[in-house]
Amino acid sequence: MKAIRAKLKDAEILDRFDRVVFESLVEKIIVGEQAEDGTVDPYKLTFVLKGMDERSIPDARDRYMNLHNKAV
Repeated sequence: MKAIRAKLKDAEILDRFDRVVFESLVEKIIVGEQAEDGTVDPYKLTFVLKGMDERSIPDARDRYMNLHNKAV
């Protein structure tokens, strides 16, 4: 994961989505989460990468909004 993060940190932003690359890396995405107390968090994203354990991105909505605001 550290190697992937390092590559992505310095990579250029793509102008378009590359479905082939995405599908070769990601097995599935779990959208949302329900806490033990019943609270629903629809912004939680859990990416399950092919050949790896589940990894989740904390505060995915905030990260997306920050990146989106920087790009605009």
